[in-house]
Amino acid sequence: MDISSVGAAVSNAQSAKLQSDVSIKMLSKALDMQSEGAMALIEAIPDLSALSSNPPNLGNSIDVMA
Repeated sequence: MDISSVGAAVSNAQSAKLQSDVSIKMLSKALDMQSEGAMALIEAIPDLSALSSNPPNLGNSIDVMA
């Protein structure tokens, strides 16, 4: 039984797991940053009721006479 390559195999497996963990952590951080940016954009949308400066009777009837 040859056990000389067991150490290298364990090291390679640990390295691959570390790389996978780092990739997942970076993906999670990127998703968090995107969600923060999206929330900032959503919160920046002005309130439509505050923007309406039209009188309340405007838009209640349609003039069909030409």
